[in-house]
Amino acid sequence: AGGAARQNLAAFDITTGALLPWNPGSISPVFQVVPSGAGGVFVGGLFETIAGQARRNLAEIDASGAVTPWVADARPDTVRAIAAGPSGTLLVSSGLTSFGHVARNRLAAFDLSTGDLLLWAPAANDGVSVIGATGARVTVSGRFTAINGVAADSGAALDPVTGALLPWSPTLPGGATFVDDTWMYWAAGPSPSGPYVLERYSLASG
Repeated sequence: AGGAARQNLAAFDITTGALLPWNPGSISPVFQVVPSGAGGVFVGGLFETIAGQARRNLAEIDASGAVTPWVADARPDTVRAIAAGPSGTLLVSSGLTSFGHVARNRLAAFDLSTGDLLLWAPAANDGVSVIGATGARVTVSGRFTAINGVAADSGAALDPVTGALLPWSPTLPGGATFVDDTWMYWAAGPSPSGPYVLERYSLASG
């Protein structure tokens, strides 16, 4: 990266594009990076160590590139999506079955002030690849066809406190590809080379 050795993680100056010294390093893939505050980040992927420390698939790295003491222990599968949730929470989606041996079905949440796993535990029957949050809802998309035992075709909205399914259900064949604070974006085509249909769905209305 930028002509220097880096392993799966690097940081660049947003104005100049210059490579920064930040260099935690991960010998295994990292799929998601989101800010954690004070210049740090949360990272999710398929790893058992990161920055030289034992962490399973989910970790917090500070602005210096060191791993923080927080241990989520996401097992056994890849963490593919992370999002800042409402009221100081971190939302995580994965093929996981547990966090620290506490059972979860592909969705989980942490309290960022304590690092504790929260009771929020909606159950998806297949993979969740995109997760986003507004004040009133958590929006997810992926390969699932049901959440909490209720039919949901690849896209759903959840109560950020209880995890209950909310009345927001656009059909997203194959799942969405990106979500921001306002929209969920979806792209698909008849083959990997397209042509593609591009759509976006309002997080507020569906």
